[in-house]
Amino acid sequence: MVNDAIGRYSVEELHDRVSVLEPGILLMREIADGDGTTLSTMLQRVEELATGLDRYGLVIDLDGAKGRISSDYRREVPGQITAFWQRSDGRLCVVAVTMLTNPVTRVVAKFIIGRIGVPIEITPDQEASVACVRERLAR
Repeated sequence: MVNDAIGRYSVEELHDRVSVLEPGILLMREIADGDGTTLSTMLQRVEELATGLDRYGLVIDLDGAKGRISSDYRREVPGQITAFWQRSDGRLCVVAVTMLTNPVTRVVAKFIIGRIGVPIEITPDQEASVACVRERLAR
Protein backbone atom coordinates (compact mmCIF):
# COMPACT_ATOMS: atom_id res chain seq x y z
CA MET A 1 0.00 0.00 0.00
CA VAL A 2 1.28 3.44 -0.90
CA ASN A 3 0.76 6.36 1.44
CA ASP A 4 -1.37 9.25 0.23
CA ALA A 5 1.54 11.65 0.63
CA ILE A 6 5.28 11.29 0.40
CA GLY A 7 6.85 14.13 2.32
CA ARG A 8 5.75 17.37 0.71
CA TYR A 9 4.46 15.68 -2.44
CA SER A 10 1.44 13.47 -2.93
CA VAL A 11 1.74 10.30 -4.99
CA GLU A 12 -0.51 11.95 -7.56
CA GLU A 13 1.79 14.99 -7.78
CA LEU A 14 4.79 12.72 -8.29
CA HIS A 15 2.96 10.64 -10.91
CA ASP A 16 2.01 13.87 -12.70
CA ARG A 17 5.74 14.61 -13.11
CA VAL A 18 6.07 11.52 -15.32
CA SER A 19 4.55 11.65 -18.79
CA VAL A 20 4.72 10.32 -22.34
CA LEU A 21 6.29 12.94 -24.61
CA GLU A 22 5.70 10.88 -27.73
CA PRO A 23 5.44 7.16 -28.46
CA GLY A 24 8.41 5.42 -26.85
CA ILE A 25 9.75 8.54 -25.10
CA LEU A 26 8.92 9.09 -21.46
CA LEU A 27 9.76 12.15 -19.38
CA MET A 28 10.46 12.24 -15.65
CA ARG A 29 10.80 15.72 -14.16
CA GLU A 30 12.84 15.60 -10.94
CA ILE A 31 11.66 17.50 -7.88
CA ALA A 32 13.39 19.74 -5.40
CA ASP A 33 14.67 17.92 -2.32
CA GLY A 34 13.91 14.46 -3.71
CA ASP A 35 14.63 11.32 -1.76
CA GLY A 36 14.64 7.58 -2.31
CA THR A 37 10.88 7.30 -1.82
CA THR A 38 10.03 10.05 -4.29
CA LEU A 39 12.42 8.56 -6.85
CA SER A 40 11.00 5.05 -6.50
CA THR A 41 7.45 6.41 -6.80
CA MET A 42 8.29 8.23 -10.04
CA LEU A 43 10.20 5.24 -11.45
CA GLN A 44 7.20 3.02 -10.70
CA ARG A 45 5.09 5.43 -12.75
CA VAL A 46 7.61 5.23 -15.62
CA GLU A 47 7.28 1.44 -15.52
CA GLU A 48 3.48 1.70 -15.60
CA LEU A 49 3.57 4.00 -18.63
CA ALA A 50 6.12 1.74 -20.38
CA THR A 51 3.93 -1.34 -20.01
CA GLY A 52 3.34 -2.82 -23.44
CA LEU A 53 6.22 -0.96 -25.12
CA ASP A 54 8.81 -3.15 -26.84
CA ARG A 55 11.44 -0.40 -26.54
CA TYR A 56 11.50 2.99 -24.90
CA GLY A 57 13.76 5.74 -23.69
CA LEU A 58 13.59 7.92 -20.62
CA VAL A 59 14.39 11.61 -20.41
CA ILE A 60 15.16 12.74 -16.87
CA ASP A 61 14.88 16.50 -16.59
CA LEU A 62 16.84 17.75 -13.58
CA ASP A 63 15.56 21.33 -13.88
CA GLY A 64 13.34 20.83 -10.82
CA ALA A 65 16.17 19.37 -8.74
CA LYS A 66 16.99 22.64 -7.08
CA GLY A 67 18.08 22.77 -3.49
CA ARG A 68 20.16 20.47 -1.39
CA ILE A 69 20.74 16.88 -2.52
CA SER A 70 21.11 14.81 0.62
CA SER A 71 23.92 12.31 1.01
CA ASP A 72 21.30 9.57 1.57
CA TYR A 73 19.73 10.41 -1.79
CA ARG A 74 23.12 10.50 -3.53
CA ARG A 75 23.82 7.00 -2.18
CA GLU A 76 20.39 5.65 -3.14
CA VAL A 77 20.08 6.91 -6.72
CA PRO A 78 22.65 4.57 -8.35
CA GLY A 79 21.04 1.43 -6.93
CA GLN A 80 17.52 2.48 -7.84
CA ILE A 81 18.43 3.46 -11.41
CA THR A 82 20.42 0.25 -11.91
CA ALA A 83 17.53 -1.89 -10.58
CA PHE A 84 15.09 0.05 -12.77
CA TRP A 85 17.31 -0.62 -15.82
CA GLN A 86 17.53 -4.33 -15.00
CA ARG A 87 13.75 -4.65 -14.52
CA SER A 88 13.23 -3.30 -18.03
CA ASP A 89 14.71 -6.55 -19.45
CA GLY A 90 16.38 -4.67 -22.30
CA ARG A 91 13.31 -2.66 -23.29
CA LEU A 92 14.82 0.56 -21.91
CA CYS A 93 17.22 1.67 -24.66
CA VAL A 94 18.64 4.82 -23.11
CA VAL A 95 18.35 7.22 -20.22
CA ALA A 96 19.08 10.80 -21.27
CA VAL A 97 19.64 13.26 -18.44
CA THR A 98 19.15 16.96 -19.02
CA MET A 99 21.79 18.88 -17.09
CA LEU A 100 21.24 22.15 -15.34
CA THR A 101 23.03 25.41 -15.70
CA ASN A 102 23.50 25.56 -11.91
CA PRO A 103 27.18 24.58 -11.56
CA VAL A 104 26.90 23.02 -8.09
CA THR A 105 23.95 20.83 -9.03
CA ARG A 106 25.67 19.87 -12.30
CA VAL A 107 28.78 18.67 -10.43
CA VAL A 108 26.70 16.64 -7.95
CA ALA A 109 24.60 15.14 -10.76
CA LYS A 110 27.69 14.14 -12.76
CA PHE A 111 29.16 12.53 -9.64
CA ILE A 112 25.97 10.51 -9.06
CA ILE A 113 25.66 9.53 -12.74
CA GLY A 114 29.27 8.36 -12.74
CA ARG A 115 28.41 5.86 -10.00
CA ILE A 116 25.49 4.31 -11.90
CA GLY A 117 26.32 1.11 -13.77
CA VAL A 118 23.98 1.97 -16.63
CA PRO A 119 24.67 3.83 -19.89
CA ILE A 120 23.35 7.35 -19.44
CA GLU A 121 23.62 10.20 -21.91
CA ILE A 122 24.06 13.71 -20.53
CA THR A 123 22.56 16.50 -22.62
CA PRO A 124 22.34 20.28 -22.17
CA ASP A 125 18.56 20.55 -22.52
CA GLN A 126 15.35 18.60 -22.93
CA GLU A 127 15.33 19.02 -26.71
CA ALA A 128 18.76 17.39 -26.96
CA SER A 129 17.65 14.58 -24.63
CA VAL A 130 14.61 13.85 -26.79
CA ALA A 131 16.79 13.85 -29.92
CA CYS A 132 19.18 11.41 -28.22
CA VAL A 133 16.34 9.05 -27.32
CA ARG A 134 14.87 9.26 -30.84
CA GLU A 135 18.26 8.35 -32.30
CA ARG A 136 18.63 5.34 -30.01
CA LEU A 137 15.12 4.10 -30.72
CA ALA A 138 15.80 4.34 -34.47
CA ARG A 139 18.76 1.90 -34.23
